[in-house]
Amino acid sequence: MKLVIKVLLLILVIGVSGLFVLKRPDGEPWLRLEEFGIDVAIARKAIERLISSSSQQGEKDLRSNDSKSKSIKVYKWRDAEGSWQYSDKPPADQDELAVETMMINSNTNIVPARKLSKPVEKKPSNPVELEQDEVPLPLSASPYQIKEIVEDAKKIQQLSDQRAESLREY
Repeated sequence: MKLVIKVLLLILVIGVSGLFVLKRPDGEPWLRLEEFGIDVAIARKAIERLISSSSQQGEKDLRSNDSKSKSIKVYKWRDAEGSWQYSDKPPADQDELAVETMMINSNTNIVPARKLSKPVEKKPSNPVELEQDEVPLPLSASPYQIKEIVEDAKKIQQLSDQRAESLREY
């Protein structure tokens, strides 16, 4: 619904702005800003002032961020278990060629990794691999419909067997 509203608003804006661009048979545009009481010279100066002030503010923001930011040297390597390790100090037990050096901007949001309390057990993705006591959850049918679904499956199997038999006879 939001997309429909956005498309309709876009069509409306294009339609209205088109009246300022499209020309009548006499060569004049259908609409002009002067018809609305807007002085074009004043509007142009106001827009230029707004653009220049916003660009100056953006330059100030960029300069202030550059003065505060600094790069941090970080070392990256694989430990004996094959896990990636990161530190601001190079590892003593690793070869220099196995250690990768990275420069990270100090304004970057760095969150420490969280240690898992116990290893995650892999659940079988195929329902056939489930043990007899387990039921794959969530069920897409209610428990009350299971008997009907099993009966339908048996009917489908019988129909499939009949068609296979008729193909063999053919």
